[in-house]
Amino acid sequence: DRVIVMYAGQIVEEAPVQEIFTDPKHPYTRALLDTVPTIRDDEDRQLQAIPGMVPESYDGMTGCRFAERCPYRREECGEPQEAYPFGEGHTARCVVAYKEEQGGER
Repeated sequence: DRVIVMYAGQIVEEAPVQEIFTDPKHPYTRALLDTVPTIRDDEDRQLQAIPGMVPESYDGMTGCRFAERCPYRREECGEPQEAYPFGEGHTARCVVAYKEEQGGER
């Protein structure tokens, strides 16, 4: 019924199954979905790779744990990230996505 996406030992997104696949909010969730082939893909679709590496140690990290690999990284990503609400039962630890959802820009 629900999906929890984790990165570097932390829950970065949680939502109902269908919503995770149709409207992912966290850049890591989006990147993961871009790496998965489907039967609906065009035969020339290039699968995406997530650049960079998972940090070896994430103890003491205060900001977004995906920030070093994130194409949307902003200065505020270095600050502690809360589980921002994106609707009924949908949260993601991404201040950039949350501000975008509230009418800002990514």
